[in-house]
Amino acid sequence: MKIKRPKIMTVLIDTREKRPWKFKNQKTIKIDFGDYSVLGGKTKVLIERKGSIYDLFGTFRPKNRERFMNNMDKAVKSVDHVFLILETSLAAIYTGIKESPVPPHIVVGGIVDIMEKGVQVIFTGGAKHSGRDFAERILQRFGT
Repeated sequence: MKIKRPKIMTVLIDTREKRPWKFKNQKTIKIDFGDYSVLGGKTKVLIERKGSIYDLFGTFRPKNRERFMNNMDKAVKSVDHVFLILETSLAAIYTGIKESPVPPHIVVGGIVDIMEKGVQVIFTGGAKHSGRDFAERILQRFGT
């Protein structure tokens, strides 16, 4: 009896990702929208990562929000599965950032808007490595 070996996955990482997660087999390229994907999978999967609460709140600043939402629209229309991994908790979002001009209800509303578009949102609660580990499982499940 032959043992089926798992397919080796190549994770694609966007060149603009500031502090990218590390994967065993990875390649850095420009991804039009999103931060992570998989090379040559049977389905197309895309992961957008917000690595901190500051990154998330910055996304919903007035000058950034429209571009981000347009990119999420494009992603949903061009790939099979889109995930947004937030390396924070909902409680931290509701607490907000003292120096941010963006109030928490704007961020929460934006997250709900993204979910309405068909993006699956995951909160990691800020636990170390949990976002990366979750991303790897998503890419393996949906991208190979």
